[in-house]
Amino acid sequence: YQELGSKRPDPKKKLIATYRAAAEVLRARGGEKLVIGGKSMGGRMASMLAAEGYACDGLLFLGYPLHPAGKPEELRDAHLPDVRAPMLFVQGTRDALCDLELLRPVLARLGERAKLHEVRGADHGFEVRKMDGRTPESVLEEVIGAAAGWIDEVVRG
Repeated sequence: YQELGSKRPDPKKKLIATYRAAAEVLRARGGEKLVIGGKSMGGRMASMLAAEGYACDGLLFLGYPLHPAGKPEELRDAHLPDVRAPMLFVQGTRDALCDLELLRPVLARLGERAKLHEVRGADHGFEVRKMDGRTPESVLEEVIGAAAGWIDEVVRG
């Protein structure tokens, strides 16, 4: 849908199939471990693929969209218990698509395989306000550091 310039996402089945195809390209390149994930909907589709049984060694979520903006009652977590791989959720503390007070009980149900890294002051796009006293560069460094450290643990683990 993005290649066509559409703002409306493809149906979930097509998005998951597209994600599977991309993951298979990575798998074909070799390597001992495969960590999948993505930003927002990309991470959600990766989790749905993994919940269907797709073998991966970890899932990295950058701004997981736990619920639609303004609709915290519509949680998008039902499939997450079916994901067997370790998961890292990197979430901004001001993310309108992921109320952290709603995410914490989800993570508790997932147990040790799910971890959370909170990015103070960041929104869904990891943007921060000047009043937070942070630069976009420092946020990017934090996100990369958290992701790289976790991936290193998963790969070596």
